[in-house]
Amino acid sequence: MNDLYKKLSKLKEVKTLRTFFFDTEFSVGIVAELTQMEFSITNIAFDGTEDGITVFDVELLTKIRCGTNFENRISFLNKISHNRRSV
Repeated sequence: MNDLYKKLSKLKEVKTLRTFFFDTEFSVGIVAELTQMEFSITNIAFDGTEDGITVFDVELLTKIRCGTNFENRISFLNKISHNRRSV
């Protein structure tokens, strides 16, 4: 569990989009906050827009994925979305 906390802590620092898996469900987003027992992510929708924040139990996390075409596409769309808001 301590290793997972360290991994999530690093992900919070780098603010990189990831897919988080919980048994049969998944969520796409960026780690926002973290405690020893739970973490929250800023959800990113498939079109790259922010879609609220969700809190998860750290122990329910089964896998973290990044760098696939899926995450890269959503991350690209998210950057475009941020650029439009700042103009």
